[in-house]
Amino acid sequence: MLGELAAGLVYSFVDLLSRIAILVLLFLVGLETNIREMKRVGQTAFFVAVIGVVAPMALGLGTMKFLHPDSGLARDLFIGGILTATSVGITARVLRDLRRDTTDEARVILGAAVLDDVLSLIVLAVVSALAVTGTVNVGSMSWTTAKAALFLGGSLSIGIWVTPWVARRLASAGIHNVKLLAGWVFAFFLAWLASGAGLAAIIGAFAAGVILNDIFDKEMEGLSLRELLSPVESLIVPLFFVWMGIQVKLEALASKDVLIAGAALTTVAVIGKVLSGLGCPRRMLAVGFGMMPRGEFGLIFAGIGKSIGVVDDGLFSAVILLVMVTTLLTPLALRWTLLAKAS
Repeated sequence: MLGELAAGLVYSFVDLLSRIAILVLLFLVGLETNIREMKRVGQTAFFVAVIGVVAPMALGLGTMKFLHPDSGLARDLFIGGILTATSVGITARVLRDLRRDTTDEARVILGAAVLDDVLSLIVLAVVSALAVTGTVNVGSMSWTTAKAALFLGGSLSIGIWVTPWVARRLASAGIHNVKLLAGWVFAFFLAWLASGAGLAAIIGAFAAGVILNDIFDKEMEGLSLRELLSPVESLIVPLFFVWMGIQVKLEALASKDVLIAGAALTTVAVIGKVLSGLGCPRRMLAVGFGMMPRGEFGLIFAGIGKSIGVVDDGLFSAVILLVMVTTLLTPLALRWTLLAKAS
C-alpha cells in the first residue's frame, strides 16, 4: 500500500514537472525567435511555411482515413496537426554545425520554421478544442483560429510596446536576479492567459519568449535571459523526454499495425515537408529537409493529444517513431544537400 502511494506521488510529480518543462521549452523557442529576421526573409518564408502546414495536414488526414476508415475526424485532424510541426531548434543547430547558418537557404529555412511553428500552434489550438468538445464545424474552427491569432497578435503588439518600459524600471530597481524572475513570471502569466482564453498554455509561453527576445538583454546588464535559463533547461527539460519515453508502450511498438502506421505517417511527414520547398524552388530540397524534424514540437503535440484522450497508445507510439526518424534524418539530409551544393 505504501509502495503504491509512493509510486503514485512520484508519477504525479514527474507529470507536473514535465508540464512545466513543456512551457520552458516553448519559452526558449520564443526567445530564439527574432521577428526582424522573419521580416527579412518575408514572402518566400511565408509561402514555405504555409505549404509546410497545409501539405502535411492533408497527407496526414488522407493517411489516417486510409489506415483507420472508422476513425473520428477530430482524431484525424489531431494527427494531421502533429505532422505540421517543425523543430526550429534542431534545424538551427544542424545549420550551425554545418557552418551554413548565414546562407540564403538558412535564412529562409529558419524564418519559415518559425512561421511554421506559429501556424502549427494555431492548428494545435483548433484541433485540441475540437477534440475536447467533440464537435467539428466551421463556426467553432473559425472562432478558435481567430482567438489564437488575436491572442498571438495582441500579446506581441502590446508586449513589444510595453516591455522595454517595464524592463527599464526593473533595471533601475537594483533587485538581484530580477531578469530571471521577471522572465519566469511573464512566461507563466501569458501561459495562464492563453489557458484562460481556451487555448493551449504553450501558446502563451511561446509568445512571452518572442516578446522578451533581446529586450531584456538590451535593457538589463549581466547574462542574457537565455543563459540564465540554461541551468533550468538542463535540469527540467530532460524530464519531459523521460516522461514521453515512460508513456511509450513497448508492447505497442511490437504491434504490426503500429509499425505500419508509424512507417506510413513518417513517409507522409517527410513528403509533406519536402513539398514545402516548393515555396523556394531554387533551393527546394535544402529548404524541405530543413523543415523536416518534428523534435520537441512533435512530442509536445503528441503528449497533449494523449492527455486529452484523442491519441491512444498505438498512435502515440507511431508518432514517437515519426519524431525519432525525422529528427535523425534531418542532419544527414541537410549535410548531403548543402555540402553537395557547396562542392
